[in-house]
Amino acid sequence: MMQQVEQTLDEAGIGLADVTRVAFPHGRREDLDGQMSWLGIDEDQTTWDYGRRVGHCGAVDQFIAFEHLIATGGLVAGDHLLMVGFGSGTSVAAAAFRVLSTTPVTKGSVTRGAHA
Repeated sequence: MMQQVEQTLDEAGIGLADVTRVAFPHGRREDLDGQMSWLGIDEDQTTWDYGRRVGHCGAVDQFIAFEHLIATGGLVAGDHLLMVGFGSGTSVAAAAFRVLSTTPVTKGSVTRGAHA
């Protein structure tokens, strides 16, 4: 897992210290303890508080946690979120996101072809 996370952060041009929150799949607390240990982070840096209440929702766990953090002010403009996922066997995926804005985009407010 660490190799994938390190590569992802390197490609994003940030370090783990720059990450505000880490979203793992919503699973067992024992799994989270191991994942936090690997990264050297505390529970309050994860999405455990939300994930433990909604449970495992399949491949969307990290994305619904992201939406929850934006909606509740858990992430603000300039923050970074690291998503880490696991698949069958030894498959690991990671993605880093920088929050540009928490202002909702409504229909008609974005010009077609414009880049955010």
